[in-house]
Amino acid sequence: MVFSPMIISPRPRRLSESGSTHTLRTMHPQSPRVPASNTRIRPNSVSGVTRTRTSPVDPSRPIFQMHSRDNSDWYLFHDEDMSEESSAPPSPPLPELTYQPAPAVTIVHAHDSQPCDLPVPLQDAGKMPDISNRRLIVVLERASLEPCWVDTTGHHTARTQTASKCTLLNCDEHQKLLMRMGREISEARPDITHQCLLTLLDSPLNKAGLLQIYIHTSQRILIEVHPDVRIPRTFKRFSGLIVQLLQRGAILGASDSKVLLRIINGPLDAHLPHDAIKIALTGNAAPRRLQPYLRSLAPSRPIAIFVGAMARGPDNFAEHIVDGRLSISEHALSASVVCGKFCCALEDLWDIV
Repeated sequence: MVFSPMIISPRPRRLSESGSTHTLRTMHPQSPRVPASNTRIRPNSVSGVTRTRTSPVDPSRPIFQMHSRDNSDWYLFHDEDMSEESSAPPSPPLPELTYQPAPAVTIVHAHDSQPCDLPVPLQDAGKMPDISNRRLIVVLERASLEPCWVDTTGHHTARTQTASKCTLLNCDEHQKLLMRMGREISEARPDITHQCLLTLLDSPLNKAGLLQIYIHTSQRILIEVHPDVRIPRTFKRFSGLIVQLLQRGAILGASDSKVLLRIINGPLDAHLPHDAIKIALTGNAAPRRLQPYLRSLAPSRPIAIFVGAMARGPDNFAEHIVDGRLSISEHALSASVVCGKFCCALEDLWDIV
């Protein structure tokens, strides 16, 4: 009879009835139970007749079960080579572990050519920087806030008794008027100032009390904006508010009579701190990243930026006031986006959430 190849796999030891230790090895998970230690069963694969034969088994020798892959023939046998007293050669000792400190790692950003280090304060090493005077001052330059009188039909008229209302000159409603006056449509864009005010007043920097806003119109009118003012969300209501400001000179709060908007006199630099860092935003300079630039400034000095609130025109405003000019992007950005980027950069730098 030809048997198929045998495979032996270990199984846990068990204690036989006589008290000796036997080891059972099997491959097939559905193998029949091992018979008594003195019984040997050998099925006949040809006739199918099962023959049983009793033979003495030495209990001091481990018992193994071997069967074929098809589970057609199996029997018990003794392993002559296996002995619990045999000892394996000793393993070599493990090498001693020595602690070596990891090398220092310098983090370098992809957009910076220098390693990322903390900003060094410009004061003495033993003194903390004075941050009580830090704040951002935004001046919206050349804002087109020009009033015009219209009659009941919506046409421009002189200021007479028949005039019905006064509104802001804008390119959406007064295109024919601008053409008759020989002026460009880009000169009547009060919506730019409206968008900048909404962006600045809604910022966490303003809610933390670190923002001051001034509006310098194209008619050289200087307006001071209180941080607690709530600018109307719609342009129509904003237009009525600015017209009321230009007529009365100030806007007071309804509850506490706080001055929220007012027209101030004198030159602009007289209302700015004397130690403020004055920067004009332009698109003609080489662009620089805003965060590294702000870290290089003295943390104890306020920052005043001049942003053009016009749609078109040269950006040569405040030339006699500013200390330098800065471009923060290689693309043309709107005035509201520039205001938002400056607020976000200072919020991260000053840890304002």
